[in-house]
Parts: sequence; structure tokens; C-alpha cells
Amino acid sequence: MTQRQTDENTIAALDQVRALLDAESSYVRGIPLGDIPDRERRMVADLRFRIQAAREQSDAIMARLMRRLDPYDDAYTFQPAEPIEITANGIIPKTSGFCNYQDRVTVQDVPADTIAVLLNHRHEINETQKPSDVTSFYGPNEVICVGEGDAVAIRVQATITPTDEADVASRVFFGLSIMPTLPNMIFPASFSLNGFGAPITVGYSTTAYAGETWARNGAKVMVRADGPIRITSRTLLVTRLHKSRL
Repeated sequence: MTQRQTDENTIAALDQVRALLDAESSYVRGIPLGDIPDRERRMVADLRFRIQAAREQSDAIMARLMRRLDPYDDAYTFQPAEPIEITANGIIPKTSGFCNYQDRVTVQDVPADTIAVLLNHRHEINETQKPSDVTSFYGPNEVICVGEGDAVAIRVQATITPTDEADVASRVFFGLSIMPTLPNMIFPASFSLNGFGAPITVGYSTTAYAGETWARNGAKVMVRADGPIRITSRTLLVTRLHKSRL
């Protein structure tokens, strides 16, 4: 094994150590110091300090190795370790995470008493916190993609304006539709509107788990109102709460 291969293997191992330290730090920071005796509180504080010191030492060693591998600063990269969590059942891969998709550009008009797919062309995407095994929670054509057996929390925020003075929409309804059986609506919820020409931003939330049909075909967010409406902004937040054991 060459020196470079040795350094690369050391970096990979050290990156895993840093992931472990980050998981330990997150766990220790979650201990409520106000609820434990002074002796235990001092022990926890000392543990926090030791973990932070170890993390800083790991960062310094990593920096030295990277400089040796990349003396000309030509953006040498390596595959980082998988995120992990420390639990009562041991160290496990980190499988939770979220993605956020926003569209403040598309204007969508929905006729009265018509169930329509909520358009979101994903002009702004934040997938920095997605689980490592997920490509995307929200694909083209407004399809929410979830693995079979996964549990997710879904939140939709949309700005809605009634557009017909003679047939003023007073309520809007949101729900999910499991494809390909559009345009049904499950997990429905309704919200009051502000009157003709008056925009209002409403928030729809639900939790669900994906069965075989959802995992195979996807799901979409549906919207309906009791009068004509215009949607000018919408955001979709998808958070995985549980990864399937299937």
C-alpha cells in the first residue's frame, strides 16, 4: 500500500470518527442539565468539553492530511462517511431528514369545485438535509416519492386569492392523492379564505406512511375550493420520520 493510499484510508477512518463524535455531541447536548444533581451535571459538562476537544483535534489532523494529499490546492475530494446516530440500541445510520421545495413564480387558477393537482415547479430546492439514501422526495410533475413502509410528515403552505366577485370562494380544501387514482383526496383539511381579491396564506399538514401503491406510483397534493381561486405561491416540506424495515 502506498503512502497516499494509507493517507486516504486514514482520512476515511477519521471522517467516520468525526461522525461518531458529532453523534455523541448531539446526544450529550440533549441531556437537560437542570434536571440532574450537581455531580452528574459536572460530569456531563466535562464530557461535552472532552468531545469538543476531540472533534477539534480530529479537524486539525484531517487538515494536515488534506494538505499532504493536496499540496497544490487542486480541490482533492473523498467520499465522506455516512451520517449516524447513537441510540439505546447502538449506532445506526441516520435515516431521518427533510427536503423543502418552493415555487413563488407559477400562477395557478383553479375553477370552483374542481379537484386539481397543486402545481409546484420547484424553483427553489433545499435538499441539504435529505437522508443519505434518498435521491429526492419530490420529482417532476408534482410527484411525492416515498419508499414503501416509510413514514413521512408533509406540510404545504400556499397563498390563495378568491378571484370571482359573484361566486366568492369561502373555503379551500387540501389533501393527498395516491396515484394513479386521481383526483381523489385523502387526509383532507379545509381552511377559511379572506374574501374576494384578498390573499391569504394557509398551511396544510399531515402524516402518513407509504404503502406499495404510493411507493410504486407516487402521490400528489390536491387542492379544491368552493369558488374560483388563484394560487400564487406554494411550499412543500417533506420530512421522513421513519425508514421502512422492509
